[in-house]
Parts: sequence; C-alpha cells; structure tokens
Amino acid sequence: MGVFLTALLNGLRWLFVGVFGAALTRILTKYGPAIIALGFIIAAIVSVLTLYLNTMFATVESIHQTIPQAALNVWGWVMPSNAIPCLLALLTARFFAWVTKVGYDLLKVKAKAVSS
Repeated sequence: MGVFLTALLNGLRWLFVGVFGAALTRILTKYGPAIIALGFIIAAIVSVLTLYLNTMFATVESIHQTIPQAALNVWGWVMPSNAIPCLLALLTARFFAWVTKVGYDLLKVKAKAVSS
C-alpha cells in the first residue's frame, strides 16, 4: 500500500509539474519581454520617486534647522504628522486611476478597430 501511494503521489506531482511548467513556459515566451520591460519601468519610477522624496526630506531637514521652534509648533497645529503618507496615497490612487482610464480607453479603441 505504501509503495502504491508513493507512486501515485509522484505521478501526480510530475503531472502538475508538467502542466504548470508548460503553462509557465508559454506565458513567459509570449509575455516575458513585456514583463521584463514593465519591471524595469516600475523600478525606474520607484527609483526616481525615492530619489525625489529623499531630496525633499533632506531639503526639509535643512530648512528645519533654521526655523524657530515657535513656527514649528504652529506648523504642527495646521499640518498633521501623517501629511506625507496621506499625500502619497492620494497621488498613488490618482495615478492608478489615470492608468486604468488610459487602459480602458485603449481597450475601447482596440474593440472599435476589431469590430469595424
């Protein structure tokens, strides 16, 4: 019984490896270059955004040293401490909404071209 179960599990394992391997090979050969290009584009955007935010934080830190404490206290009354994460979330949501709209418009153009 143990040998049969081991053989059955090995057979199932190799079946799934073959099916998933073939599917993954087809996906990567068809969409591999696009996935790699998208990865580079996302890495470039993240790098530029990180560089920009680090520069801005360094600038704010250098300005912070010359601002009197009373002005900083008043700034704390007006601006919440989580303003930068909130602004980043808002801008990210707007960016993804724009990307979605552009993709939807592109799909409409392609559908119109195919149906014509």
